[in-house]
Amino acid sequence: IGNSSYNKGGAFELHLYDLERILKHVIDPVTPELELELDGEVLPRVDRLTKRNSIIGFVKGEKIRKLTVDHANTIFSLNPRLALGKNALTYKPIMDTLNSPDGERFWKLSNGITAICDELTKIKDNPITYKIVNLKIVNGRQTTFTLEKFLKDIPKVELPIAIHEIQDRNEGRKISATTNTQNAVKPIDLISDWDEPRTFARRCKQEFSIFFYERQTKGWENWKGNKYPIKVGLRGRVRVLDKNISARAYYAYTYD
Repeated sequence: IGNSSYNKGGAFELHLYDLERILKHVIDPVTPELELELDGEVLPRVDRLTKRNSIIGFVKGEKIRKLTVDHANTIFSLNPRLALGKNALTYKPIMDTLNSPDGERFWKLSNGITAICDELTKIKDNPITYKIVNLKIVNGRQTTFTLEKFLKDIPKVELPIAIHEIQDRNEGRKISATTNTQNAVKPIDLISDWDEPRTFARRCKQEFSIFFYERQTKGWENWKGNKYPIKVGLRGRVRVLDKNISARAYYAYTYD
């Protein structure tokens, strides 16, 4: 940049995006860097093996609701499944709790949410605030879905949150798999983040646009561009490829 008129004395950073990194961001878009304010005390901890940071604390329901609505297209991309909807076993109990005086004790009655990120940095002490790079919620989608559908103000609702700065995607997969127990996760759900399903999704998006590969459970039903109810088959020019059937066919053809 040198003495160009565009250089006003600020710092410049150069980031190299090769084809692999570009494709990764197409299939797994990065959540924009954000700041999250927590309520009360926060328990920080450093992983002795990876030297990465984790925190456990409480966050206002309104803040989480805004985050999940504003970043719906990115913040759940590493979750093994998307929202199970209003028919899920946990939807009505959560909604009833929010509607009752117990809503003020939601922090105690909810399992809360688990999230992972690339970087986690404390930037303010009062109120305690963290800067988070590429936040991904990997457990608690049904809780956040219910908060989104609860249309009343929730100024007194708080929920537990754990955020882990991960070393790599394998660690993120382990956290997602081991924390998803409230609504039973099937083995097929756990392949969502494997390389093969990601490749299928990328190839469909880039080369075979008449197909929609449902990498995450409930992916088609939750896709904003979807105007049709979920049903494997033809709708117009789009054929939805069910993950379970596709995975079994791939395995049978490739291995046995």
